Amino acid sequence: MKAKKYKVYLTESERKQLLKIVRNGENPASKITKANILDENAGTVGTQSEIAKSCHVSTVTV
Repeated sequence: MKAKKYKVYLTESERKQLLKIVRNGENPASKITKANILDENAGTVGTQSEIAKSCHVSTVTV
């Protein structure tokens, strides 16, 4: 079976919200990690395992 590829599109306001989550430092680590994953991979296409590898997290986190 071919791996499914995902492409994430973020508006400028969505990207600002993600950066606010990351920079604030008052959110749980899991929420910050997921915000970083979305921000780093916005506009790129990749499989779940490719995204996980580029962000140094497990595929379950992605």
